Amino acid sequence: MIKTFLKDRFLITKIRNRFIPSVQIMQRQLFHTYREMAKSGETPPLNEAGFRVFSQFEEDGKLLLIFSVLGMKNKVFVEIGSDDGVNSNSANLYFNFGWHGLFIDGNRRSIKRGMKFFSKYPHPWHYRPKFVCARVTRENINELIGKAGFGGEIGLLSIDIHFGTPRVLSNV
Repeated sequence: MIKTFLKDRFLITKIRNRFIPSVQIMQRQLFHTYREMAKSGETPPLNEAGFRVFSQFEEDGKLLLIFSVLGMKNKVFVEIGSDDGVNSNSANLYFNFGWHGLFIDGNRRSIKRGMKFFSKYPHPWHYRPKFVCARVTRENINELIGKAGFGGEIGLLSIDIHFGTPRVLSNV
């Protein structure tokens, strides 16, 4: 209860240093460095590229390396099991690289907190992300994504629903 109260009221205090311009500038420089390295076939190993800005376990750095090599052609994400979307695999792409997309989680409080946060601190030039509160199954995954207005090619699909991930993924 206290943890929820603190997250609801003081989340920006905890993460405000992630929004300073130098964070975005350094990431963009690193993105271009990785692109140049990829041209010469000298990218660093994925396990050495990790860092955290918004993600939980260094996914931000690993995704930056992957997308610098593959390119960011379709900047749409769908993140299932996103909690509030702030500490997620897609938040860094949203805030620092112009992505937009969909956060899905089964926790009503988390979704409400995410909606409040992204409404209060939107990126000035990007679409706001959409939020859906639902328990995701392999039977409803495509319907949830479609009803939220997303279809076609998705640049990043992130699924973090523990033991149900393989079953859901098999139907996407």
